[in-house]
Amino acid sequence: MDLQLINYTPGTLSHADYTTPQDKNYRNSDNILQSIINYEQTHTRGLNGFILLMHIGTDAKRTDRFYFYLPQLMKWLKMKNYKPVRIDELLK
Repeated sequence: MDLQLINYTPGTLSHADYTTPQDKNYRNSDNILQSIINYEQTHTRGLNGFILLMHIGTDAKRTDRFYFYLPQLMKWLKMKNYKPVRIDELLK
């Protein structure tokens, strides 16, 4: 098998969308979105080549679902001239 491990790029809180308000490390969706924006604005390469991780399913206790912010995030990324690509394209 010719497999390659792919992981998200650390530096934003995009992966924290699984946390619930009861968790010590809880991050609400506004914080997650702002962390992505802050990262882009403070790093020379911005989000070029960045892999954001978002979870489709989260605990029912998390009613503030980050995937509801996806249209807003995509609109912002498009405004900043980013183009989403599939992972296999990113690795070429």
